[in-house]
Amino acid sequence: MKHKIIFSVLTGLCTVLLFAIPSYNRFNKEPIPSSPLSEHAYTQNSFLVGKKNIACKYYDEKDFLKSVSTAQSIHTPAGEIKGGIVPHHLLASGLISSFFKTLSVEQPEIIVVIAPNHKGLGVNKVHTGNWDWQTPFGILEADQETISVLADSKTADMNFDLLESDHSIAGLVPYIKYYMPDSKIIPILLHGNYSLKEAQQLGQNLQKKLENKKTLILASVDFSHYLPLEEADEMDKVSIQAIENRNLNLIQHLSNDYMDSPASIITLLSAMDIAGVDEMEVLGHSNSDRIADTKSGNTTSYFTIVFYKVTT
Repeated sequence: MKHKIIFSVLTGLCTVLLFAIPSYNRFNKEPIPSSPLSEHAYTQNSFLVGKKNIACKYYDEKDFLKSVSTAQSIHTPAGEIKGGIVPHHLLASGLISSFFKTLSVEQPEIIVVIAPNHKGLGVNKVHTGNWDWQTPFGILEADQETISVLADSKTADMNFDLLESDHSIAGLVPYIKYYMPDSKIIPILLHGNYSLKEAQQLGQNLQKKLENKKTLILASVDFSHYLPLEEADEMDKVSIQAIENRNLNLIQHLSNDYMDSPASIITLLSAMDIAGVDEMEVLGHSNSDRIADTKSGNTTSYFTIVFYKVTT
């Protein structure tokens, strides 16, 4: 009788453990990948296990709020803004905030952000990702449809860590969500060795794919790097003239003395050509020494530019 009681107790304990273990896994906060191919496998339901959002690790509340409190919506000629160039160096947050405030009149369905892969990481020349972004102002959703096309066609690889760590897109995401809360994003990081032909083809394909949607295509680019202020100003004159003339062959060969991502600029301009967007306006131009009120001799310069189609 005693042995039967002990056996019954042990059986009961085993049963409890069998139910408790899966229950622990089910409520464990550590996401379980839905596919062995990716640590950050995507699921259609944001609440399913395995779904992660990209963090805005470069967000600084004090600096951000200061920049939006002083942002100015810059008057542009009558027309629909279809594209633009914006810095990603957050020292230029005043320019960045005013740029997005100006663009906010459009409230696009989709924003494409094309930017440099600063460290040249990853296995492809192009990287994207269909993860949503966690911002202080809510979730910025990714455009799943277009990103899936980029990935399925082998145009781009998915890379969660690269998107989160490179400030060229991550630094701008809070501004996008703040000023255009209902827009979706297509993030695209380009290697420095992305060729002229490849960039042209990417820009053309993006515009054709998105032509029936209200879309803004942006190049996130900082201009002259590491030069004294006077030299940087001269380099900026060359860069802006090349962009105005859409001299893609010259832009392709511009070094870091001029800009940090010729490929991003070429992709943008190629998209604007396909969209029939001929007009551009420089909204702002500055330099790190001017913003910081220093004479470092080692500067970065910035432009904010919009491309627009004249409406009649």
